[in-house]
Amino acid sequence: MADVFVILRIIFICGALASAQKCTPTFQNALVTVSGSVPIFTRRVSGCINSKSLGVRNNNRITIEVRNQAIDALNRAAVSDIQVEELHIIHNHIQMIKEGAFLNLPILRMLYLDNNHLTSLERYSFEGLPSLRGIYLRHNSINAIFANTFVNLPSLSMLFLDNNNLKTFNQNWFSSTPELKWLLLDDNQITFIGMAAFQDLPSLESLGFEGNKLSHIHPDAFHGLPQLSELILGWE
Repeated sequence: MADVFVILRIIFICGALASAQKCTPTFQNALVTVSGSVPIFTRRVSGCINSKSLGVRNNNRITIEVRNQAIDALNRAAVSDIQVEELHIIHNHIQMIKEGAFLNLPILRMLYLDNNHLTSLERYSFEGLPSLRGIYLRHNSINAIFANTFVNLPSLSMLFLDNNNLKTFNQNWFSSTPELKWLLLDDNQITFIGMAAFQDLPSLESLGFEGNKLSHIHPDAFHGLPQLSELILGWE
């Protein structure tokens, strides 16, 4: 029996160490506002945002907001291991989202990253978030998105990339996003839309390209989109 206890203790310690190691500090005395199933409160957080740093139970379903803080990058496990439904990290100075920035967020539905200083999105920036329905990346300075940036997001239905500096669109940004219905790319610098540009996103219902610099649209640009009902180009 003692041997079993020792083994279980070792497993517990190793698990705790692994959990601690996966967090790369992101926040430095950042003011975090929490609401939802708990009375609204604010807390200063250094390191990463998780249930321990916020002092909430894992059965609390919450909304988190981080606004007007000096944050350069969202590092690995910046927000992790917490029952957050809505996450607002807006009006900060974020320039980069690292792979694995959002880990073990099983009920996260909406992610807001508007009005930051993002210039590119690296691969696996958004991965393995099973309940995520919407990502808002409006009003950044994004000019490049790498292949496999949006990966294994089975519930993702809305992506807002308007008011950035994108010059092209490529469907290889996505992998295993079968429910994507609304894609907004208004007010970028996109100049052309190629042949069958969205055929790997067959659930699309609404596409927005208004306010771009479109000079060429392939006649079969929207081939393979049987559900498409709204197309706003702002182009003649």
